[in-house]
Formats: sequence, structure tokens, C-alpha cells
Amino acid sequence: ACLRALWTGDTADARTLHAAVAATAARLPRAGLPLIVAHGEADGLLPVAFTATPYVAALEAAGRAPVYWRIPHAQHFDAFLAVPGFGDRYVPLLPYGYAALDRLWAHLADGTPLPVSRRFATAPRGARALERAALDLNSVR
Repeated sequence: ACLRALWTGDTADARTLHAAVAATAARLPRAGLPLIVAHGEADGLLPVAFTATPYVAALEAAGRAPVYWRIPHAQHFDAFLAVPGFGDRYVPLLPYGYAALDRLWAHLADGTPLPVSRRFATAPRGARALERAALDLNSVR
């Protein structure tokens, strides 16, 4: 009852809780801001169906033009890739974050066009060392 009153009540504590929850709500960024959304399709912690895909749809519905990079075989925690068996199923997500930042910088600093939205053709490394070709990043300019 006490926890429920924090949500349904109008006490100072309830108002503080409401303000804290409102502060965490996702809102659209300002118009004209270049955006690249990169998300691993194998992310079990934050599945694309509940995060990136509806966010990109909301951006597009509001007239924004985000670049949406979908990365098969990428999940939430690159640190787990050293665990036996993870390399058989996953590729690292971090290189796509760096590539996105590089493309955003080139766009802002040099006027280079943003890349296109796409789904990458990734390949888990298995027991071998990771090779750049497995990430399909060579085609991103």
C-alpha cells in the first residue's frame, strides 16, 4: 500500500517520484540533429522490437531522418565475447558505434553525407580471430 501510494498519491514523496520517472522518459531530439541508431539484433537485454525499432519509427513519424543500422549477431555486452562459445554466436557491437561516430563527425565537420540505413551482413568468428570482413564495415563510407 505504501509503494502504491507513492505512485497514486499527491504527497511530496509521490511528486518527487513522479518527477524522477518523467525525467527518464525518452523524448525525441531536436529537429535537424543528425542521428545514427546502431543496434544489435541479438540483444536479449534490450530487444530491437522494444527499443531501436519503435524509436526510429517515432523519429520518422516526427519528420526526422535517422540512419538505422541493424547488426545481426550483435548483443548487448561485448565483454562477454571472450567467454567460450560467445564468438560462435556473436560479433562485437562497439566497432559499429565507432564507425557511427566517425561518420557523424565527418558529416558535421566536412559536410560528408550521412551513410544509409542498412542491415549489415555479419558473420560470427567462431574459434578464429575476428576479421574486419566479418563485420561488413568496409562498405560504410
